[in-house]
Amino acid sequence: MAFNSRKYYDAVGVMGESSSDISRFEKTLPHLLEGVPLLDVGTGEGFFQEFLDGRLNAKVTSVDISYVRLREAIAKKRVFSGVIADATSLPFINEEFEQVTALETLEHIPDWKTAMKELFRVAGKRLIVTVPFDQRIGYEQCPSCGHSTPYSGHFHRFSEIAFRNLSLDGALTFEYFYPPHRLGHYFFRGAKALIQESTSQNRPERKNEAVCVSCFSKVAYTHRWRKRFYRLVDVAMHKPYYLLVRVDKL
Repeated sequence: MAFNSRKYYDAVGVMGESSSDISRFEKTLPHLLEGVPLLDVGTGEGFFQEFLDGRLNAKVTSVDISYVRLREAIAKKRVFSGVIADATSLPFINEEFEQVTALETLEHIPDWKTAMKELFRVAGKRLIVTVPFDQRIGYEQCPSCGHSTPYSGHFHRFSEIAFRNLSLDGALTFEYFYPPHRLGHYFFRGAKALIQESTSQNRPERKNEAVCVSCFSKVAYTHRWRKRFYRLVDVAMHKPYYLLVRVDKL
């Protein structure tokens, strides 16, 4: 059965913004072009557009597959209008936008290579994507249907090689983003979260649940501590957290 991205992300719903989002936006901003139209694919709740307001002189067109998330972005006036569309089949002509962004989007798309080629197709000058770098993919088994469901809806583990192998007709530039805080910050935050999760009160329900990619029912995280442990290991090893890929058309 094909993955229904729209139904899945409507079921996931509104997630909110994190401090790591702002850090990534700040590091992405220098790669954007001033004064030319921008297409953002995977807009979600519109936090990137809100960040760009007053920082970049560009008309932004927002695309997301989730009606629920795009509706939230418009309701909160982060986005004035948007297009509901699938990144693997964008409703735009070739090179319609001078620049295209897809931040933390490709890891959520099963056929990410087709999506990447679509993004490149509609970009006139520059394409910028960011993805988690070399992320370990964790899974939980759905108690309702038995299907294996990835944490956070991440299907892929990315490195430079994955993008080089696409052989896009453009010049590739890579930049690594490192965790913005020291090891102690993540250690104490993880310890605090584990204490909260071990009690029946003040439990952040949404952060402790995934959505099944097959039946779209809620799936509780039973091994979330593993994700926190690996994050501590990555920070200690000074491993990049995100990878930015910029493709300039030749």
